[in-house]
Amino acid sequence: AIPRNWPGLVGRISEQVILEAVPDYQERTFYLSGPPDMVKAYEHVLKNMKVRNYQIKKDYFPGLV
Repeated sequence: AIPRNWPGLVGRISEQVILEAVPDYQERTFYLSGPPDMVKAYEHVLKNMKVRNYQIKKDYFPGLV
C-alpha cells in the first residue's frame, strides 16, 4: 500500500505524465518491464507519442499478473 503522506504521483503512467515529467522524451530510452499486457500497453502509449522502436527496451515477466 502507498503511504498516505506519499508526495509523488500514483496510478498508471499516461502520455500526459510523460510529457510533463520528461519534456525531452524523444531523446530518451524507455525500459519497460512487467507482465506482457502491461508492457504492450505502455509500448502503445510510447508509439502514439512517436517514440522510435530502438528507444523502447522490453523485458517480459509472464508469471506476473
